[in-house]
Amino acid sequence: MKRFGKNVSLLIMGTAMAAGLLVGAAPTHAAASPQIKIVPGGYFQTGSTAQMLDLDHVVPYTVKWTVTAPAGICAESARIDDGYGATLASLDDSTAPFPTQLSYLSYPWGSYSNGDAPPNIVVTVTDCGGNSTTASVNLAVRSEEEDRATFSAGWVTGVCECWSLRSARKSTGAGQTATYTSTFNGIALLSDRNPGRGTADIYLDGRFVRSLNAAAPTTTNRLIIWQTHFATKARHTLQVRVTSGRFDVDAFLTTYDLPGWGNPA
Repeated sequence: MKRFGKNVSLLIMGTAMAAGLLVGAAPTHAAASPQIKIVPGGYFQTGSTAQMLDLDHVVPYTVKWTVTAPAGICAESARIDDGYGATLASLDDSTAPFPTQLSYLSYPWGSYSNGDAPPNIVVTVTDCGGNSTTASVNLAVRSEEEDRATFSAGWVTGVCECWSLRSARKSTGAGQTATYTSTFNGIALLSDRNPGRGTADIYLDGRFVRSLNAAAPTTTNRLIIWQTHFATKARHTLQVRVTSGRFDVDAFLTTYDLPGWGNPA
């Protein structure tokens, strides 16, 4: 697989998505400063699609965080930088409920060998006692095409403008497997749905996770059909095991927190 070497930035999808954080009254005694935990790797958005842009695609992506503030929260700000100092998305809020996540569209990197800086999220929380805390995490999305997996006999390569980088691997019968091993915080499977698709089971590190049904009344390509997330970065093996009909494997999406956003070899 060959990815584009050009340096690309993030496309911003939109606004922060609000979720409730309680605001408490300011206490009369001194309280500890707020504690912020940015979930490493963020989250892909199951059921959404990777959108085509030129010959590449952009991936829906959400960064989440949690805050513990004994004195209550009175202000919160967050921003996403492109790694070179340019602010790509931001929020500044002093009214509850305070947001706990930020969604945007990200170009995935095919490799990190060219030394491009990854995006970075910075969250600052000020409690009602006037104490402020800032947390920062470097985040990167990696996209690897279907040929990074090991396929059992019988799979067929398909070519279509509708797939990520114009190709996907198509199963031809039940029992066929696609096995992908890499190091990551989070992982998503890019596939498609249409009336002619079948079913497959997902196994992670040898354990059954869930069954997927790719049959649908209408066609959706470059679909994030499944995703999961881990609190820490580690090496995992994902296996797609076809159980009926045809099932397509288009690409694998993974996320990393830095330093060293992972060696997928």
